[in-house]
Amino acid sequence: MLSYAFVDAFTRVERPEAITRLRAAVAAAEGVVVDFALFGASAMRLSVEIAAGAVPRLRAALEASEVHLFDKCAADLDRGAAWPSTKRPVLAMIHVAFTTEAACA
Repeated sequence: MLSYAFVDAFTRVERPEAITRLRAAVAAAEGVVVDFALFGASAMRLSVEIAAGAVPRLRAALEASEVHLFDKCAADLDRGAAWPSTKRPVLAMIHVAFTTEAACA
């Protein structure tokens, strides 16, 4: 049975470096990118398959990469860490907006 996790986030890291960090975060959770899309210079969507037990590692790796999760998404990931089967696959749909300090002011 496949479960879903929706992650909406933003980063102020420059786009090329942010993409490198996102790949490293997925690798840290032993995930596999199954789909992705770039939306110009403003956003990216990744669909990542990971084991349910790796959800906390994915969250920590994203945050360490300066990807800022919105509160609701972070709470959903925290609840997901309590899923009964830690080996069950999870499809995490990660949407990241690339932004600048000026855009956030």
